[in-house]
Amino acid sequence: MILNSDVKCNDEGFITQKYGKLWVGLPTLSYSWSANASGPLNYDGALAGVQNAAVLMAGCSGNSRNNVGYEYNGNVWNATSGNLSCSYCLRAGTGAQNAAVLAGGRFSSTEYTCTEEYNGVNFTLVNGLPAARFWSTMSGTQNAGLIFGGCGNAGCTDSLEYNGTNWSTGGSIGALHYGAGGAGSQNATTMFGGLNNATQCVTWEYNGTNWSLNQATPVALGGGGCCQNAAFGTSRNPNDSAIPKTYLYNGSSWSLIAYHSSYRLRAAFAGNSSAGLAHGGTGTGMIASLISTTSELSPTPSGAVIAFKDDQLSYYTPPPSS
Repeated sequence: MILNSDVKCNDEGFITQKYGKLWVGLPTLSYSWSANASGPLNYDGALAGVQNAAVLMAGCSGNSRNNVGYEYNGNVWNATSGNLSCSYCLRAGTGAQNAAVLAGGRFSSTEYTCTEEYNGVNFTLVNGLPAARFWSTMSGTQNAGLIFGGCGNAGCTDSLEYNGTNWSTGGSIGALHYGAGGAGSQNATTMFGGLNNATQCVTWEYNGTNWSLNQATPVALGGGGCCQNAAFGTSRNPNDSAIPKTYLYNGSSWSLIAYHSSYRLRAAFAGNSSAGLAHGGTGTGMIASLISTTSELSPTPSGAVIAFKDDQLSYYTPPPSS
């Protein structure tokens, strides 16, 4: 077996690393979702942060709207000290647990421009969007954010950049997207899936100036991730199959990595492909079947460790038991 570069990997997570003349093949990664906690009933909320330090902002519960934020520490949810000023559904958010931003929204057929920042304690009103929008997606940070897609007076095909103070015009997507998944930074974002039947199975990438159509998605997806080349998406259309699927995007293609036990339509996502987080949403019965469960996506090594020395198989070691 000839290995001719210092690092090799495939979509399943098999990595070969060169140490001098010794090559070591690490185990493949097996991904799975696990129900980790019960939290607030919420759908169409905005979730920002990582798997063990996230903040859930806004959203709806039944026919009412939530004006309370919730922080997640990897085990339990706790209400934030301060309440939201704009308690609307269908808002978009991004950032960290102690430095998040969320914008837009809709409630009772009215759309909003409201933008708020969260500092880990309180929500503060800041400069609003140039025009109302809802069901948009956000990526980036509190001081370098990107909002894209969605519906409303701002249209559904544009994007806006946020610098921590003001909004400015970004690139035009050129296609109608709303309720899409997204991951990345202000200058390197991936957008995928959504709820528009015409565009729910495509993937777009943004380079800070222009959007480009990159790949088809296997099914209609919603989800998130840390980076443009490390996003995860979960099927959100009950017609996909009897078992909802989760896919991993590596910057060029999607691969099936895991299954959910049940559908989570209109859930909120955060984290990354190695430590994903999903909360709330609805079942196939929509608001009649609200979900309060928090699920975590994690990889587990499986298979054997294989080593090559001077391109020859040297030894075979089973992985350590967990």
